[in-house]
Amino acid sequence: MKYHPLTREQRNAIYLGLQSGKSLSAIARQIEVHKSTVSRETLRAARAHRTGSEDHGVFRRLLRLPVALAF
Repeated sequence: MKYHPLTREQRNAIYLGLQSGKSLSAIARQIEVHKSTVSRETLRAARAHRTGSEDHGVFRRLLRLPVALAF
């Protein structure tokens, strides 16, 4: 299986979907990728913001992760 990076539009759709309370499965159907792709992308984004910035808190809240798991 070949790797295809997500587009900026797909990443934006994930963020907006999480903000609006959609499930990972619903977001995945919307952008036509597997739900595990959406899961990995949200965790990757949360880890990228591990510095404690406001965005990090947003991703943690959107993912409903406890602080200890939010990297």
